[in-house]
Amino acid sequence: MPISNFRHLLSTAEELSALQKKTQKLLALQKFFISEAQAEWTKLTQSSRIGYIEAGTLHILADNGSVALKLKQLLPRLLTLFQKQDFEITGIRVEVQPKIAIRKSTEAHQKINLPSDYKEEFNKITGAISDPKLKLALTNMMRNRSHNAL
Repeated sequence: MPISNFRHLLSTAEELSALQKKTQKLLALQKFFISEAQAEWTKLTQSSRIGYIEAGTLHILADNGSVALKLKQLLPRLLTLFQKQDFEITGIRVEVQPKIAIRKSTEAHQKINLPSDYKEEFNKITGAISDPKLKLALTNMMRNRSHNAL
């Protein structure tokens, strides 16, 4: 779908139009939050983001507790800054919400290939185990490992 059609859809549907306005307001708040950050706040704006507005209260999401604590100390100054820009905000809350780290699938599933002498030793040890369930589980584990490594 071309972008112009998507924008037209957003502006014509009443519910989507309201969502678009809300999103644009949050985006404007985020841009202002980053652009107006003083030198001492730069690290804070990199480790936090504008979350949402609920009943006039702006929720800022911090990546960790120390960032949240520092932001809480700056709340009066932040509130004044936002109110001077005619953002209809009556209060600010800071919440800790870490960013989700996305792991690459290749790194997550990378298996180390065992040397053949390790496999032989493991087979000897498995042969000496008397519990049939444990022996079967270990045998299957090594079979799957050898099969996946190929």
